[in-house]
Amino acid sequence: MKEYVRYSLKRVEEDLSDFTGFFRVHRSYVVNLNYVDSSFSKLNSMKLNFEKIPEQIPVGREYQKRVKQKLNQ
Repeated sequence: MKEYVRYSLKRVEEDLSDFTGFFRVHRSYVVNLNYVDSSFSKLNSMKLNFEKIPEQIPVGREYQKRVKQKLNQ
């Protein structure tokens, strides 16, 4: 489900900080890691798959280490 807002992604990230699972994974994406179906890593790229979203969500290089840690918890 896509929802459009007129806020910066930084503000959306801050607003969601009280909820568990929401995490910034890319300069253009904040996702709920509780709904990650699988992840795919190849060399320096990482992508997340969600059950109900047909496209893969990229993970920025600067976020990859933290995303991997969060997914392994």
